[in-house]
Amino acid sequence: MARNIRWLHASTQRRPGQGRHRRTRYPRILGLVAAVATHGAIVETSKNKEKTRLQEEADRVLDPYKEVLAAFSYRELMERGLPLLNIASAPALIAATDVGDGWIVESFPVFVMTQDRSALVLENALSIYAAKTPTVVRYRNIVKVVSNAQEGEDLPALWGAAEGKLLKEESALLFAHSLRLLLQAAGIAPSGVSAERTFRYSEGKEQRMERAQLVRESCGRAVIKTLRGWLMSVPLRLPAEYSPPPECNNGERYPA
Repeated sequence: MARNIRWLHASTQRRPGQGRHRRTRYPRILGLVAAVATHGAIVETSKNKEKTRLQEEADRVLDPYKEVLAAFSYRELMERGLPLLNIASAPALIAATDVGDGWIVESFPVFVMTQDRSALVLENALSIYAAKTPTVVRYRNIVKVVSNAQEGEDLPALWGAAEGKLLKEESALLFAHSLRLLLQAAGIAPSGVSAERTFRYSEGKEQRMERAQLVRESCGRAVIKTLRGWLMSVPLRLPAEYSPPPECNNGERYPA
């Protein structure tokens, strides 16, 4: 089961939540793909050649990490990410044929690197059900996590140093954070906690907006529930004079 990451093109991949997911006990990486702005026009069939050219240009952002990612299996991602959950009942990575007691979490994550190489974005389609009744899903949602932006003059060198140490660590952190949000949401109903409003957040060096409800906010990040029902964890656009409270200086990049 320790297969390598499968690469998909950002403009042609199936987005989480579309189509039928394979049932598997191993969460699997669908790909670390480069983000590209399509602007609607390149979606048209008549623009396929242009779309392919733009996609190839966008995917060049990943060229410095090809060797690292080729060796980065999703078993390694799971083994790095699960210990970061910091929950009382430690989860276990199990084979697809194993049947036991407890809860099973299925995960279908897609990772994206922004074109400026400063951030990673994870969209993780998750579901949770009892091992004995796999057809009865207790909770299902898509969790999107936008990483904090990295700073530096040579970001390819930063991500790729020490055999991709930072790239692997950040991927595992985002994955663990998405699982924590799923497990928390499975036990609560986050809808209705606040009125809908527009949230402005950073995706790398770009500003994005999302209409959503606030689930919780801490340390310059917010967990929100979108109008589509997704959960998102995003770094907020903060004023220059913002100073995090003392409890945020504990070294945890993605507080639950």
